[in-house]
Amino acid sequence: MSLETEYLKKCLGKCLVEGLAKLVEHRPSDPIEYLAYWIYEYRRQIHASHQRKLEKLQLSEERMESLLELEIAQKLKAEEIQFQKQHEEYKKKTMLDTYPEQRPHIWQEKFGTQKLPPLEEIDESLLSPNRENGMSKTDWKEELSPKSNAASKTGSQEESVSDAVNPT
Repeated sequence: MSLETEYLKKCLGKCLVEGLAKLVEHRPSDPIEYLAYWIYEYRRQIHASHQRKLEKLQLSEERMESLLELEIAQKLKAEEIQFQKQHEEYKKKTMLDTYPEQRPHIWQEKFGTQKLPPLEEIDESLLSPNRENGMSKTDWKEELSPKSNAASKTGSQEESVSDAVNPT
């Protein structure tokens, strides 16, 4: 076989055999135009088939990539949750070790709030100085400060001594 025959057989063999079979089957009035149109459609179908195969391949690759990304995202989320739990446990442990006075708050969470007796309020008018008691503000202040009381006693003693020595 010659090179030309092999080339025609390799490139046009199947196409020409099928096209000629259709030509004999339909017996058109213009066989050359019919064969040209048939070869053109054959080429378009082969191209479309090739495109569909490429799209399927691309879709399967994208699907595999998205599945891998989803798997990685799920692993990262699980790892993040695990780290958060570990951090919370560490934080509770260090807080209890560092601030032991905070333990009652944790006990309240576990055992509920404690019931304390009601608090009685004291009437503030009884604590503040007023004129009804017969004390002025200065008397009240003097009564509160021990230094001023001691100084006022020594000053009054000096006056009584001076009055006794110099009666005027």
